[in-house]
Amino acid sequence: MVSLPCWIMSIVMTIAPQYDVPPYLVAAIIIKESQGNPLAVGRNNNGTYDRGLMQLNSSWFNGDWRCPETNILYGVRHLAWLYRETRDRSPHWWGAIVAYNCGLARYQSDRGPPASSLDYADDVMRIWNELCPVRRRIYR
Repeated sequence: MVSLPCWIMSIVMTIAPQYDVPPYLVAAIIIKESQGNPLAVGRNNNGTYDRGLMQLNSSWFNGDWRCPETNILYGVRHLAWLYRETRDRSPHWWGAIVAYNCGLARYQSDRGPPASSLDYADDVMRIWNELCPVRRRIYR
């Protein structure tokens, strides 16, 4: 199990509660997305890039992605927005996690999210449970 350095967790513990996002969920996404590497960059098939700790997509975020505080802030704000948008279909965080991976439009499409995004959400939920084993386990 990958763990995050204290300095990253300190940022997460400061920012996530401000948006009512569970801090250990944010940590699980960071582990899944970048393994805690603030300089991580992933190239997508459509020519966009995912950058930083939370792998923010360059199509909607072109700010200072190398700054861990900024990257986490925008990732948390995006996750909080996704939660509000998906809770009618999924009243817990699982739907927001799926949408974080594939995008809200794809999550809400008639075809539904791709299987890879469902697997992604399952992985994030597993990591979240490992980081915070006393929380109530919520699955889809």
